[in-house]
Amino acid sequence: MALKQEGSVRVMAQTAAQKRAQQKYNAKHKEQRKLMSYRNTARVFIRSYASNDDLAELQELMMSRTLVNREREQLPTIESYITQHDLADKLIIWDRPEELLTARQKTDEETDWQDWFDQTITPHFNRDEPVIEFKTANQSKYYSCTQAIAILDWQRQGAQS
Repeated sequence: MALKQEGSVRVMAQTAAQKRAQQKYNAKHKEQRKLMSYRNTARVFIRSYASNDDLAELQELMMSRTLVNREREQLPTIESYITQHDLADKLIIWDRPEELLTARQKTDEETDWQDWFDQTITPHFNRDEPVIEFKTANQSKYYSCTQAIAILDWQRQGAQS
């Protein structure tokens, strides 16, 4: 197989079959390749370019994301509880706060849901954090996964007493 020049680097030329296989792989693994690219870019930035201020900001972002990931890990427990106790009409899991806002805006176009969202939801939830909505007769309350688990545990303990 012949070598070809790409910039200052010499690389092996691909056959037509190799090109097709590479394209097929790339198409099939688009999301994984995107994540790998993001990860590699972050690593290069941290290793080669980040200032102390950048590193401090990244550390805060990583801590925030760690908390969101922990919240998301608790979703199956909440979903299981909802299913076991037939609470689908009383408990709603919103993957992100924006989904809650969008749903409200679709159901009632007259209310200023953006203002409500900015005052009620935004101060309490990270934009990537799931929101658990508990519906009662005439109102809803909104909790993080951790808060929802604590409430559900408390309800379970009360039911067992």
